[in-house]
Amino acid sequence: MKVNDAVHDAGSDPIDPANSCLNDAPHDLGSDKLDIAKKCLTLICDIAGRGVRSQDPDHVGYALQELSQVLVERTGTDEILFEPMPPSQMTDLARLLEELDWVDSGSQGLEASARNPRAERVAPPSGTCPVPESGLSPAP
Repeated sequence: MKVNDAVHDAGSDPIDPANSCLNDAPHDLGSDKLDIAKKCLTLICDIAGRGVRSQDPDHVGYALQELSQVLVERTGTDEILFEPMPPSQMTDLARLLEELDWVDSGSQGLEASARNPRAERVAPPSGTCPVPESGLSPAP
């Protein structure tokens, strides 16, 4: 599937809305943008999944490095910071794993609080950024 197909094919959203932590969030983003954002996450998941399943270090490196580069480019930076390479040549993978684990924990917490809005909020460990009460990203 091409990226444009994923963005324009609104009838085949592979994300199950029943499992979305965004169901209870305010929908001031607009449903079109929400659908596109979910499709972006689906593509990230698909690319990452292919990297995980591959036995070829170059394919693993391509998935990780290209996803990183695309996300950096979203900040407005056109400089190429991440080149595809096998994991054996990557530096700071342990730190990346630690940071992704933190993001994963936060997203699990958001999902759990969306399922149970009366659950007691637990303060994040010291030195970490707290999740805004709304569950959405803070305004710039």
